[in-house]
Amino acid sequence: MGNWTSWLIIIAVVALAVGPVMMFQPSAGQKKLARMRAFANRQGVRVALASMAIPELLGSACYSLPWVDRSLQGLGWQLIRKSYPHEIHLNDFWSWQSEEATASVKQVLHQQLPLLPDSVVSVIASPGGLGVYWRESGSDKELEFLLVWLQETQRLLKSAS
Repeated sequence: MGNWTSWLIIIAVVALAVGPVMMFQPSAGQKKLARMRAFANRQGVRVALASMAIPELLGSACYSLPWVDRSLQGLGWQLIRKSYPHEIHLNDFWSWQSEEATASVKQVLHQQLPLLPDSVVSVIASPGGLGVYWRESGSDKELEFLLVWLQETQRLLKSAS
């Protein structure tokens, strides 16, 4: 009986020592997010979590590509995807959160917005670059598509200006 007691005490001590350490290990989902964010950073894209100021953006991160052409730094607008269509929205579902963009920018956005997956909740142009607020729920392929979308949309905005 003493032998079993010794083993139980050893197992309990090991569990008490290892348990808290294991709690600090990242989950599979956290590892995936870290890997995707690191990949985006290597491609020159900045990643920042959304602030709590705009409730529609909660749970998303902004993937922002700095302007390749500095002449686009003056652009400043933001669109947020709404769950309902409305005639004042761009492409039915995209609501302006700032002043509306110029006609040439709207034309580019009208072409490019339908290409975005549903996991993109906002598109923003600021002095820092062009970005998308993404729920990060997609695959690596979706992330790669978004990075190409940012590059292509910047190219189209440059040619439209």
